[in-house]
Amino acid sequence: LSGFLLTMPFAKTPERISDWPYVQKYFIRRIKRIVPMFYFVAIAGYLFEGNLSDFFRTILFIQGNGIKWTILQELYFYIFLPLIVLINFFVFKGKKTLSTLFLLLLVIGFNSGLFPTFHIYGLGTQIPLYFGIFISGMAMCYLFQSNFIQTNTLFLKVADNTFMGFVLLLLLFGYKDFCQYIGWANTTNPQWLYTS
Repeated sequence: LSGFLLTMPFAKTPERISDWPYVQKYFIRRIKRIVPMFYFVAIAGYLFEGNLSDFFRTILFIQGNGIKWTILQELYFYIFLPLIVLINFFVFKGKKTLSTLFLLLLVIGFNSGLFPTFHIYGLGTQIPLYFGIFISGMAMCYLFQSNFIQTNTLFLKVADNTFMGFVLLLLLFGYKDFCQYIGWANTTNPQWLYTS
């Protein structure tokens, strides 16, 4: 949802990414939205737990224990979103269908592990950045803004098909993540698919 909503102004008016004051306002809004409450929770956590090294790693956005790891995911995505939109603007010149296809390729690349990402520390382990999930929201935003979705009846029929929805989810999330998401067991060994 974040990827979709934050991309909407840029998908509606692609030139906004080249308007530096608008991009500055984007970053200021994101900082005002996240940082004060994040620091409040980090300070409260320090006061209750007393772990100074965890506190410093948290306020430097390197570590996110508990639910704070999700905030770090959002924060890093906020930083990279304008870069991705900028590439779309200069390479595809506002063509939303081409931008959508490019973003879907990025989604598949990130979710399948073809494109490496750096990790953040949280929940007692190294957690990869889930860029593919955010970028899928961006892709859906560009698709939503394109004329293709409103004028293509074949696309609308395919989009209304539940089976095709599952196929798209498999492509976007990757086999293993999709199976974990819907709760199917033993995803590392697909032998369970063949048992009767």
